[in-house]
Amino acid sequence: MAAIASALPGRLRLHDPAWRLPSRNEALRAELAGWDKVRSVEGNPRGGSLLLRYDPAELAPSEIEAQVTARFAIAPKTAKTAAAPRAAWSSDGLIDSLATREANKISKIGLLASTAVMLASLGFSKRLHAAAGGVNLALLLVHLAYNRQKMLR
Repeated sequence: MAAIASALPGRLRLHDPAWRLPSRNEALRAELAGWDKVRSVEGNPRGGSLLLRYDPAELAPSEIEAQVTARFAIAPKTAKTAAAPRAAWSSDGLIDSLATREANKISKIGLLASTAVMLASLGFSKRLHAAAGGVNLALLLVHLAYNRQKMLR
């Protein structure tokens, strides 16, 4: 089903998996290029998308979006439905909460810092070396939880 993937003044990206067929993509590109006040249309069959460029001074973004919505029968965006409530605690929830992009970014910085502390303390403090190693191991587990899908392919 066609959808507006991105809408900026002067640019409108449309996406539909059916447009991955090069002949279909080219036919739609030619059709949209014939519309009034449309500067250019670029088709991308590999991505199944069309990039429509227009002059926002001549054509209001709401007008072009209305034309595209009418042409491709795009349903208006609806509010997202609320997620089903989860159990108060589960191991899957813990892994998923740790496995966010931000947590992974922080864990990689922490891994670098704890490795530096671990190596620097190697010569003078066994206790600090062991503590830094424990922190390093915990951060490594967060990093592995984030990348588990890539590792299990």
